[in-house]
Amino acid sequence: MNKKTLRPLLLDSQFADLWPVIEQCATEAVVMRAIPGGVDAPLSAEELEFMKLSPPGEEQRLDWDNLDDEFVRRTRVGVPQIGPVSWGKRSHFGGLPELPPGFEWPMGSEDYLEFVAQFDLSELPNFEGREFLPSCGMLSFFVDAACDWGEFELPVACSFFPESSALTRVSQHPRMRDPLETEVWARSEGEGVLDPKTKAIPPVSLAMQPVISLPGWEEMSFRRFEMLRALPDDRLDAFFDWLVDNGPWNDLQLLGEAQPIQNAVLSEDDDERLLLQLGSFDPYMWGDDGQIYIIAKLDDLRNHRFDRVRATWDGS
Repeated sequence: MNKKTLRPLLLDSQFADLWPVIEQCATEAVVMRAIPGGVDAPLSAEELEFMKLSPPGEEQRLDWDNLDDEFVRRTRVGVPQIGPVSWGKRSHFGGLPELPPGFEWPMGSEDYLEFVAQFDLSELPNFEGREFLPSCGMLSFFVDAACDWGEFELPVACSFFPESSALTRVSQHPRMRDPLETEVWARSEGEGVLDPKTKAIPPVSLAMQPVISLPGWEEMSFRRFEMLRALPDDRLDAFFDWLVDNGPWNDLQLLGEAQPIQNAVLSEDDDERLLLQLGSFDPYMWGDDGQIYIIAKLDDLRNHRFDRVRATWDGS
């Protein structure tokens, strides 16, 4: 649910009086639904018939928490679709990145940084804040998955490649440590998940959708949220509950407002913005089922200086 689709719902609810506040304080983010196994497998006759009745892009009200993962993977209908949904073709989590010739893989504290995601920016849907990202090119993220999770600042690298047509997929993920050590944080039901040939986590495809984005309680102290803070706590609580019930929410998102678990993740100077929030999901486990936040200075985002990002994490 983005701002455009939220407005009529809000005005027709018990929170109609809050629209001026929400319009002023809210922004938009791109939330993502992870689709294990990719989306390119041939569809069966039954699945093709279903797709005729319910093609991607149309509004679908499905019980997505109870959908079978294989069905979601093959039919691409796992996201509640109120608003446009974009299906990643070159965008994905994990797997192997597409890189230019001679690229020097970034190092972390004890090993090469873990490749966690790449986004073909031409695949992103339109949303408020889209100007912070170039219209095309590839944005790739690497974090230190072998770090000490007692430290809250993580080694990170974000690489932007303007000419995505010049990129080729690498054949193997470089590693210095025993892969079994890496699999302490990358496990699926107790089994190791690294591909023995590529030494990479299996790729996870994604669907992307623009949604309205409001701050978590931990980030509410910033001046730009002064109108929100002025609302009674019980009123704000009830509105947030209503918002969650009426829209797709996820801890995988590009831009928008950070959703911390316990601690504020942005600087108190209010000069930073969230670039990528990456929650724990099978097979990724960040610390104690935590989330990674890749953060950029506002001026760096405006100038597309993604090489200056920092990363932190928060957990339960």
